[in-house]
Amino acid sequence: MSAYKAIEPLSNYFRAAASRGSAEFAAAKYGDSANHLKQSVELLARAFELNPHDPYPVLWLYLARRHKDRLIFFSELQIIKMDLEGNEEANQWPLPIVRLFMRLDREPEKIFLATKEDSDRMCEANFYIGEWYLLEGDSTKAKERLQQAVKICPRDFIEMFGAQAALNYLPK
Repeated sequence: MSAYKAIEPLSNYFRAAASRGSAEFAAAKYGDSANHLKQSVELLARAFELNPHDPYPVLWLYLARRHKDRLIFFSELQIIKMDLEGNEEANQWPLPIVRLFMRLDREPEKIFLATKEDSDRMCEANFYIGEWYLLEGDSTKAKERLQQAVKICPRDFIEMFGAQAALNYLPK
């Protein structure tokens, strides 16, 4: 039995579906990208169904869909945007990333002001901005941000793994 078959029932659990979906997205940068992106979209969509108020699986779902089909999907981002705008306790992070992906803000470097120099947020900002630059076709700026993410992200952050995968995907 493959490892995927063994953990398949876990896709009924939010955290498992979100984590595996994010890992599939990062793995798509290494090979068999179509299959990994398909798996990623399915798992992250499932995570969204299980918990539509957690912004991170939605961000990864958006990225997976953009890389897979080159189409822009705003529906889930809109839900997260409204949740974050209405939640002062969450300090509205990662709202600046959501707004960037929704094309409501077009100045990604300003997002660093919203991190309030929090190291975890700086890690996330570098990764998501790097992915945004990659999707916008600016591989030079993407590489700078992704390299910074690898440098500063905690080793257990999925964004660090995603940044490493994206750097391996970029031309040297």
